[in-house]
Amino acid sequence: MTVQPFVSIAQRQTLPFTGAEAAPELQPETLTDRLFRRLALGGVGIGLLSAVFGLSPEAVEERAAALDLPKPHDRPMRKLGPRGWTIEDMRRFITLWIENVSTRCIVAAIGRSNGSLYSKRKRLGLEPRRRGELQERSPEACAATPVSWLPKPLIDAVKKPLRRIAGMLQNEPKAKPEDRWTPERGKYCSYLAFAGLSNSAIAIRLTQETGISFSPKAVADQLSRMMAFRDRTKKAVETLPEEEIIPRAESFIALWLLQWRICEGTGHHFWYSRVRGGPRKTCREFWRAKFAKKRQERDCAAHFVVA
Repeated sequence: MTVQPFVSIAQRQTLPFTGAEAAPELQPETLTDRLFRRLALGGVGIGLLSAVFGLSPEAVEERAAALDLPKPHDRPMRKLGPRGWTIEDMRRFITLWIENVSTRCIVAAIGRSNGSLYSKRKRLGLEPRRRGELQERSPEACAATPVSWLPKPLIDAVKKPLRRIAGMLQNEPKAKPEDRWTPERGKYCSYLAFAGLSNSAIAIRLTQETGISFSPKAVADQLSRMMAFRDRTKKAVETLPEEEIIPRAESFIALWLLQWRICEGTGHHFWYSRVRGGPRKTCREFWRAKFAKKRQERDCAAHFVVA
């Protein structure tokens, strides 16, 4: 019997020797597998892995076994609150995080706070990043960043709308704020929010319909400026049938007795709720520091009228 010389695994991969069978080269893990490994080792359960990667629970268990990982826990996912993270938000956050986009740009793109991002990063088990390697990226470019780590069927489903948005943004002239938020567009944005659509869904919809880029943060800021609000007991959704949007919005308006008014101080439109109360003739924006001079002029005028 011929005794084969002892060779380590590392040697067998690089140094063939006489009489020994060449060892197959180890296949490098894909980005999807590396991210799956990181999230699974970070304590993410089967339910969330299934939702984020678009896999069945059985496929998640098979993937974990193939990567020689312990079986992820099967505890139920947390119930989402009014400001809970949607699966689309998580996918966008993971994508921008692994692309080394700066935290400030991610905050502007998905409309979350710094603390919320770092808390989510720890829960998902994502690696910290080096400050010197971070990149700046506009909200429009962040919205058009492809989710390249999803399994192939899901990548094809996500890429199509992203390509369409990127094509719109490529040669888009920079819109002025007054051109971006006309009263009609602001009211339309409010109706979408009253119907229950999320800020990210509204941003994508406005971008597709107008050809002007809108980020979720821009939508959130405009809704706040118009004093438009949602039902906090219900979770915002990403999609709705077209025939349900207007009836749902009108039902919400009737419930809260909302009126579309013009602020006497700023000239901007805002929503006044007879249920919530508050100033009828001025919006929240009028009480900011930049309108202090106008408030003084208004108070002086009222004083002279009374006198």
